[in-house]
Amino acid sequence: MAEKEDAPDAGDGKKSKKKLLVIALIAVNVLGLGGLGAFVLLGSSSEAAAEAPEQGAEGAKPAEDEDGNAKPGKDKGDAAKADAEAAAAKADADTGDLGPVEMIGKFTINLADRTTSRYLRVVVSAELSSADTVEELKSRNAQLRHLTIAYLSSLKLKETQGAGALEELRGGLEKRFNNVLTTGTVRQVYFTDFVTQ
Repeated sequence: MAEKEDAPDAGDGKKSKKKLLVIALIAVNVLGLGGLGAFVLLGSSSEAAAEAPEQGAEGAKPAEDEDGNAKPGKDKGDAAKADAEAAAAKADADTGDLGPVEMIGKFTINLADRTTSRYLRVVVSAELSSADTVEELKSRNAQLRHLTIAYLSSLKLKETQGAGALEELRGGLEKRFNNVLTTGTVRQVYFTDFVTQ
C-alpha cells in the first residue's frame, strides 16, 4: 500500500515541475516584452530629443547660414512665431486642408559618392501656409534652389534610398526652407520625380 501512496506524489511532483516551467516561461516572456517596450519608448524619446534642437526650440541657438554665421533679422521672438506657424501648418496638413503648392525646381544632382559617379534627378515642390508665402517663395527661388542643391549634393546614394530616406530628405529641405522664409512656412516638401542613377 505504501507504493500506491508514493505513486501519486511522484505525479504531483511532475505536475508542479511543469507548472514551475510554465510560470518561468511566462516570466521570461513578460520581461522580454517589458524590455522591448522600454527600448521602443526610450528610442522614441531620444529621437525626439535629438530632433528638438533642430526644430528651433526657444533655448536653441539662433539660425545660421551655411557658413555658420548667425542670420540677421530673426530673433527668438521670430523663431517662436515661426515655430507656432509651423505647428499650425502641420495641424492644417493633418486635417487635410491643402495649402498652395509651388514648384521649387527640377534638379539633376551629382551625389557625394567618391568611388563612382552617381546622380539624383528630382523635382521639388513645396506646400505653403499662405498666398503671401507664395510671393516670397517666388522672390527667393534662387536662394531656395541653392539650398536644395547644396543639401542634396552632400548626400551619398545610400542616403537617398528607401521610404525612410525620402522622409528624412523632405524634412531636411523643409527645415532649410523655413529657415529663410519670413512671411509664412513650408508645410510639406514633395518630390514629384525622384530617380537615382
